This record gives sequence, structure tokens and C-alpha cells, in this order.
Amino acid sequence: MATSYPDEIDSLLRELAASLGAERVPFMDAASAAIAAAGATGVGQAFRIAGPIQKQFFTPPPDARAAGARHNRSSKLIAAEAIGRDDPRCDGRLRRQFQAG
Repeated sequence: MATSYPDEIDSLLRELAASLGAERVPFMDAASAAIAAAGATGVGQAFRIAGPIQKQFFTPPPDARAAGARHNRSSKLIAAEAIGRDDPRCDGRLRRQFQAG
């Protein structure tokens, strides 16, 4: 892959290709060809050209959340009944014993 553009553009392409894994080399070839065809001389122009090309080659990792929640294991806190009074509205007699008058 012979390139005639500055080292900044080459390092930009390496940074963009770092997350692509096996698709790194085809991306570098496609991006280099597109940048050369457009005649881009600056890093900003190269990024605008190479960004959409990177999206074409990027395959996102599998989403672990699609399998469902992993925190639904059994525990003593979930299995046992609640500790304490059922409901504060149930013991009105206790609340009224401290009322004045």
C-alpha cells in the first residue's frame, strides 16, 4: 500500500483501523484509495472521507444484555418474607396510643 500523503493521515488511518480487527487491511486499502481519489491533503478532509468507510467495515461486538438480566439468582433476601410490620396502616391502635387528648 504505497501512500503519498502526510504521516498524520497515515496515523489517522491506523487509529481508525485499530478497532476493526480482521477487517483492518481491507479498510486501510479502501480508505487509502478514497483519500487518494479525493486528493485530500489535510487530516480533517481525510477523517471526513475515512469515517464513513470505517463504519462499513466495523462489526459491533455481541450485546450481552440481549440474553437478559444476570442478577436474577436466588438469594435468602428474595426468598424469605419481609422483616418488620406488614403495613403502617394496619396498626392504627399503636399510633393512637401516643396521641394527646
